[in-house]
Amino acid sequence: MERIHIYKQGNPFRPLILLLHGTGGDEKSLLDMAARIDKDAGILSLRGEVNEDGLNRHFKRLSLGVFDEVDLHKRTSDLEQFLDFAANKYGFPRHQIVGLGYSNGANLLASHLFKYPKSVQGAILLHPLSAGTIDKIPDLFGLPIFIGAGEEDPICPQEMTQRLFLQLHKTGANVTLSWHQFGHNLSTEEIQKASTWYQSFFK
Repeated sequence: MERIHIYKQGNPFRPLILLLHGTGGDEKSLLDMAARIDKDAGILSLRGEVNEDGLNRHFKRLSLGVFDEVDLHKRTSDLEQFLDFAANKYGFPRHQIVGLGYSNGANLLASHLFKYPKSVQGAILLHPLSAGTIDKIPDLFGLPIFIGAGEEDPICPQEMTQRLFLQLHKTGANVTLSWHQFGHNLSTEEIQKASTWYQSFFK
């Protein structure tokens, strides 16, 4: 069950932040952002196992914006199994995880929320497109979720972001949707708002 990743032990009374990078990133891409959000948190950062023209991804796609649903389902299951494996290997509480995903990583995290609703205690989805095909609406009552989106994002149209927001809202999750006047790249403003949101739930 081993895969390329970074683990950093943090304060045992703080969450462990799961990091899932975007297309072309790696396990180091979001480390600085995680430190800005919670410098005392533990870190589990995974490298995507799919290679697309030399770029790391967490699951395959058929074309731009079109997911390979079969592969997404498999990678979602693989993620859950790895979290169990890592918790056992490193000894952190399984319920301690807060997920943070960007772009392709946010899509995988969104899929994971719907298929394994008890797996994390919160999630930050930055520029997600979709959770893929949803078989049923799980009970995520009260689960804090932050969605960061760009008003001028050419990869994630506003209507897709709104659709995901509504799907998560139907689960009973406590969803915050934060719009920014930028494209697909992460902005300082967006990171700051995600940090403020995080601190309000995980003091």
